[in-house]
Amino acid sequence: MNRVEVILLTKGVDLTLYKDKQVQKSFEIQNFDLKQSYRYLAFTYVFDKGGKLLIGLLIFDNLKKSILESYIGDWENTAYPYISGCLSLRYKDKILIALKNLKMSYDVLIIFPGAGIQHPRYFGLASDIGLTLNQSTIGLTKSPLIGTTAERLYQKIDTVEIFDVFFENKIIAKFLKHEKNIRGVFVSIGNYISIETATKLIAENLKYRLPEPLRFLKRLILKKESCKS
Repeated sequence: MNRVEVILLTKGVDLTLYKDKQVQKSFEIQNFDLKQSYRYLAFTYVFDKGGKLLIGLLIFDNLKKSILESYIGDWENTAYPYISGCLSLRYKDKILIALKNLKMSYDVLIIFPGAGIQHPRYFGLASDIGLTLNQSTIGLTKSPLIGTTAERLYQKIDTVEIFDVFFENKIIAKFLKHEKNIRGVFVSIGNYISIETATKLIAENLKYRLPEPLRFLKRLILKKESCKS
């Protein structure tokens, strides 16, 4: 038993059983669109630094391309260490608490950083939260937990290039990047949304590496932090 497993046991978490439950819950994920359209997008940005987390939230009107509401939390201690593939232990409860501060409702929750089914057990943070809330979620990450990105371009939406990401002969995600950039973002479904819709929602708002609402949210967080210093 390694050091991390010992730490988790002191908190009542058996890592082996936890991973087994991820596998079991992955079969409950729904990969179809819960709604005909997704107008109101809730973006989540998690800053993780030195054992503390800061969570920012933003609701974006995807029709009018306007920001309707934002919330920036405070730095909080996290009880769990970082474990690849087990990000829910570290982030999930903090995100769920932060979401209670939003006054408006939304159609889909987009989580960064956090994978959906692009995960060794097909049950990343976005899937876990989507299942808990019984709502549509999308996971975004800068690097893949699993999968191989196809070299051949699958699709192009305006200036955004889209590539399939495969694992075990299945498409588990899409890699999106601006045509002038090398770096991009991985998009995977969390729950109650199709990969086609998830890809379209992100592509429509992508000018650089991350969607514009996420970039704006990051600036809000950094502005708040600079005002404190």
